[in-house]
Amino acid sequence: MKAQSHSKNASSIIWPLDPYQKQTKLWNKSLSTVRTFSKALKQNVSPLYVLDLKAENLSNARAEEKYKSLEQKTLEFMARRLKKIKGLKTQAPLVLLNFNSSVRGEAESITAFSKAHNTDLIIAPTQSRTTLSRFFKDSFVEELVAQRG
Repeated sequence: MKAQSHSKNASSIIWPLDPYQKQTKLWNKSLSTVRTFSKALKQNVSPLYVLDLKAENLSNARAEEKYKSLEQKTLEFMARRLKKIKGLKTQAPLVLLNFNSSVRGEAESITAFSKAHNTDLIIAPTQSRTTLSRFFKDSFVEELVAQRG
């Protein structure tokens, strides 16, 4: 893995990922898709994670310190995980902060980042769900498509 810094003018591929997710079939499919598009489009990948924070907890200094520590640990974990991936050029991993603590808030964070950084493509894994489970649980990818579309 070769990491590069982020630039507002450079278009790229965004890969929202959960660095704590186990290496499952979904993870492997997502990685395969990212590799394919990265090579075909000759673009770097911007791996990012949306860290959910509850706005009401930011009122005291200890909470803010705790979140900064959690953000740093997440970045370190992402960097270690990405280092194990061969043949993928990535920019330095990013952690976006979400104060809404919702699927919509996560999608809004990624959409705002993608617009600000002239992103050409967002690759996000999706899981097949039945109609009933979709009724009870929000879909991150559907929300992302609705906002970016």
